[in-house]
Amino acid sequence: MKRFLKAVPVALLCGALLSGCGESYEAKTSTIFISNDGSIVSTDVEAFDAKTYDKKEFKKYAKEAVDEYNDKNGSGKVKLKDVTFKNDDAILTISYKTYEDYMKFSGIDAYVGTVSDAVSEGYDIDADFVYVKDGKAVKKISKSKILDDNSAKIAIVKANVNVKVDGDIEYTSAKNVKVLDNETVEIANGNDLLDSVKELSKKSNAKSSKDNSSKDNSKNEKSKTNKSAKKASKESADTSVDDDDLAVGTESESEVKFDFSDSSKHDNQNQISDVFTYIIYK
Repeated sequence: MKRFLKAVPVALLCGALLSGCGESYEAKTSTIFISNDGSIVSTDVEAFDAKTYDKKEFKKYAKEAVDEYNDKNGSGKVKLKDVTFKNDDAILTISYKTYEDYMKFSGIDAYVGTVSDAVSEGYDIDADFVYVKDGKAVKKISKSKILDDNSAKIAIVKANVNVKVDGDIEYTSAKNVKVLDNETVEIANGNDLLDSVKELSKKSNAKSSKDNSSKDNSKNEKSKTNKSAKKASKESADTSVDDDDLAVGTESESEVKFDFSDSSKHDNQNQISDVFTYIIYK
């Protein structure tokens, strides 16, 4: 293991090393795939300097590292699925029998199981959480909401990578997270789902305000039309113009101006992470 780490970039081993929820593990960026049975595979995409590292030697050292781990921990715990090179990138795909094997091999904290088991393992699951629906962050929720559903599946990762689960994401911690779709999140410094939720709330409030403004304008136009009709009816009955007629006309014009004025108010990444990301899914 040490010999391998000296020979190749550390990131190629410790990048996105989780997977197992699909037949294909292709990814344009380092991605962790998490299976329902807790098994793990990883596709790590990293820049490869062909002038510094030999491709054949890289494959050899990768295989040796995997063999060394299995010799110490049991046959078949870790498998080297593929090593390819595309453009200036090295793409390394490794499978792990359990999340414990992933942690031991990569040195990156991770967990796959249920919420209750995660708590038993010592994870406090202390973070700001958001509710996710149809691949979008909808609203902020309390930590107690997560703990109440202690049989729910949870994936915990402490690394800046993409994470894809075998199911639909229901809740996720907010810091450093961006929801890509109903199964995948991007973990990277600077992401924050609370910002997305706030923006969504602003848009929702703006739409509600605009709808209310449209309804008010419709009512005001209807009121204006009714008053005009009444005035026309009165004038047809009495063609003379007296002070009362003038007063009614002034009131109507004044009200219309006020309504328009009122409606205008309504138009109105490095892979090292310092936080745990919690992903709850079905």
